Amino acid sequence: MRARSRRRELPIDLLRRVLLAALVAFLIAMGAIYVRGRRQKGSPIPLPSGERLADSEQTLVLSGMGFDYEITEGGRKFFHIKAERVVSQREDEYTLEGVEVTLVRQDGTEYRVHGRSANYDMKTQAASMRGNVVFRGPREVELKTDGLELRRGGKLLVSTAPVEFVLLGRFGGRAERMRINTDSDTFHLAGKVEVETLPGDASPMSLRCRRFTYERQERLVRSEGEVVLQRRGDELRARRLTLTLSEDEQSVRFVRAYWNVVGGMQQDSFEGLTARVRFAAQRLSVVFEEASHSPVKAELEGDDATRAALSWSDGAGLTRRIQSDYLVGDFEQGTLRRAQAFDRVEIDEYITFAEERLLRKLCADSADATLLADGSLAEALLEGEVDLQEGGLQAHGDRMVADGTADTVELVGDLAWVLNDRGRLDAPRIVYAREEGRIRAIEGVRAIVEVEGQIALGNASGDGDQPIRVQAREAEWSSSPSTVLFREEVRAWQGENFLLANELLGEPELSRLTASGNVRTVWRPELEESLLRPDGEASQEDQALEVTAQQLVYEQDEHLMTYTGGSRAHQAGRSIHCAEIRLRQAEGGGFEELICEGAARLEDPQNGKTVTGERVIYLPQGSTARIFGRPVVMRDVDGTEIQGRVLIYDFDSGTAEIQSESESEAEETSEEPRGAPR
Repeated sequence: MRARSRRRELPIDLLRRVLLAALVAFLIAMGAIYVRGRRQKGSPIPLPSGERLADSEQTLVLSGMGFDYEITEGGRKFFHIKAERVVSQREDEYTLEGVEVTLVRQDGTEYRVHGRSANYDMKTQAASMRGNVVFRGPREVELKTDGLELRRGGKLLVSTAPVEFVLLGRFGGRAERMRINTDSDTFHLAGKVEVETLPGDASPMSLRCRRFTYERQERLVRSEGEVVLQRRGDELRARRLTLTLSEDEQSVRFVRAYWNVVGGMQQDSFEGLTARVRFAAQRLSVVFEEASHSPVKAELEGDDATRAALSWSDGAGLTRRIQSDYLVGDFEQGTLRRAQAFDRVEIDEYITFAEERLLRKLCADSADATLLADGSLAEALLEGEVDLQEGGLQAHGDRMVADGTADTVELVGDLAWVLNDRGRLDAPRIVYAREEGRIRAIEGVRAIVEVEGQIALGNASGDGDQPIRVQAREAEWSSSPSTVLFREEVRAWQGENFLLANELLGEPELSRLTASGNVRTVWRPELEESLLRPDGEASQEDQALEVTAQQLVYEQDEHLMTYTGGSRAHQAGRSIHCAEIRLRQAEGGGFEELICEGAARLEDPQNGKTVTGERVIYLPQGSTARIFGRPVVMRDVDGTEIQGRVLIYDFDSGTAEIQSESESEAEETSEEPRGAPR
């Protein structure tokens, strides 16, 4: 019985052994196929560095719920992707959930990217991440988007959805598109880009543009397309803008703007007012103070069509503007303190309240202006064909110095001149005191005084409305009261009449002219036909009336000239001497009479006669003189004398007639002679 049962069990044991051997062989075959397949799949994976497989190590770990893939090189990890769950796998393409990517740069700094899901291709090492994608980098860089692609082994990150970001732990913003190069640490933003400081920042600022690039290694920011940079009350607009940041990336060191650049800055002014600096140019450069947001130097450039412009307002409505091809502004503690301009310089000063009103305009080849802390002008130097216009005043010179504290302008040059409603002054040096309305010219003056009937040298027909031309060493014109004053070696002429003196003062509003010191006047009235010579030539030179004295006061409205101090009148060889001469003008030209008082003496050398008395009435356009005195004495060369109280002298015949004086004449003669010693 037992033997039969052993024979029956033998086939079962053999069957079990055969099945076990077949299972082992199957497992070995499957293992070989798996290993061969793994090698075939692993060998063609391209590395980001482009090196051979032998130079890097790749590790893939799959589990029931997770994915972990890492690439190292020389023992250093430079790419790592892991996920919480593998959704699907096909030909080295994985769909993952709960994804985290780590990118390690050469300097050891890391970028980390998190996303809700991703498609990852092991052959190209490209990943497309979706859903709440967060990118974080060194030095407080963070970006958020709904779509992000990792290309070239993670060296290039490109957003597929709008981006929100935080840079440097200080700036935040948004953009429509983003591209990041992890090798060069460069960020590119495009679309409608907005960058601004985070809430609570000590120096708020914002930037808007169409394209934005930040090169972290160079600390360089580039913005293009409708760029608007704002900081507190400051603003800068341009088509292109570049910023260089400080080492700690917390402040701006340098700004460069291009094309259609406009902007403005605020600064404190006097009495708590806020001054405003504005600028416009085609190119702008600004250097900022170390560890500060305050500008140190600004350069503005124009082009052939448009000049650069820099203006500053004092907060009370007064604005000064400089325009030029090239402008340089220097700042101290954020306040503009110096402005330089080169080529095609134009400076305007105007009131900005209500309707704009121009106060002053300056043009030159170059200008250099310094400002006080409140924004007012301290001093300005302009050179090369300088022109000034202020109200009714115009001026020109080769060089001009403006003193803002004294409110004066000094013009120098071979062709320096000033022109206003009173006339024109030419001199090598002219000083204009704006507040006082006073013009002073020195070192050789030439002037043209527009009198318009207010003042005239004589009253000859046709001369009264002509300008008075003057030469002197110095001149001073004032507007309040209105005066024109000339000093030292004064020569003035109007038509055929002229005046010499040490000083000449004109008062147009009073129609008065005063000459002092060695006064000499020559009047050449228009001659009547009866005074022509037989040959038909005018005997104007013979008929010219010359008067000398120490002082002359000419009252235009009274038609009266009064000479005092050793007065002498000379005409046609005859002369009259006395203490005071009053010369009255005739209507329509010439002189009505000449009255000489105070130790009067008449000399007629042609007829050899001398007449002395107390008072002489002479008719310059006639041939007789009436002499009064107690007594009047006439002597000739032979010593013959004739005496009386009234003597009529005829210059043509050299004869005299004694007359009795009327009661009125007696009263005038009995009065104390003018100029007589007391």
